[in-house]
Amino acid sequence: MELAIKKLKAGIVNVATVTFANGGDNIGFYIPLFAPLTTSGKTIMISIFLAMIGIWLAVAKYLTSHPVLAKVLSWYGHIITPLVLCSLGLFILKENDSFSLFR
Repeated sequence: MELAIKKLKAGIVNVATVTFANGGDNIGFYIPLFAPLTTSGKTIMISIFLAMIGIWLAVAKYLTSHPVLAKVLSWYGHIITPLVLCSLGLFILKENDSFSLFR
């Protein structure tokens, strides 16, 4: 039992460390986003953010519990995920005309 608790604590520390290490880019995004907002603006922004997290979690739960989709995701998830994230990143860069900065 004691070994299981130690492993759980080590796992929690590992997840927290990785989350903290990967959060640097969030600081660069969220500080300029929240800095000019009023208190009510920040409250609205945080409420929308929390609502969207709930929606994303519900969608993720559905996708991973659907028998056919869960099987496809377990087989091809390691390929699909980077493609979706890279495509999303390219779309965001295109929509914000960021590629013009490379000229």
